[in-house]
Amino acid sequence: MLQDGLERANRTHGPDNPETLTWMGNLGNALTVKRDFAAAEPLLREAMDGRRRVLGNEAIATLTSLNTYGTLLITQGQITQTEPYWREAYETSRRVLGPEHPESLVFTANMGGLMTELGRWSEAEKF
Repeated sequence: MLQDGLERANRTHGPDNPETLTWMGNLGNALTVKRDFAAAEPLLREAMDGRRRVLGNEAIATLTSLNTYGTLLITQGQITQTEPYWREAYETSRRVLGPEHPESLVFTANMGGLMTELGRWSEAEKF
């Protein structure tokens, strides 16, 4: 179903349309849940890169894609590779949306958990 939706959106709107990028991200998320990481990774990366191009680095959808890509990396055990994506989402959301915005709070919690997981206790306490 998601694959069909992505194909229709791509045909109808083109690859750089926000709707197409949403379908791409949703399919990537579903594949991550199914633990089909090889299929999920290129979709999530393209959704993230496409949102950067189309919506800009400060759009909520772009920040969510950074978070989702980081989650894929963690799910695969690539914990240290997650930090740049989650840190960018955290810092940008606090600057653009404010520290009390629901998305900012999610990214803050993720950073605290990540720093704890990495054993960086003093940094974790700041989140």
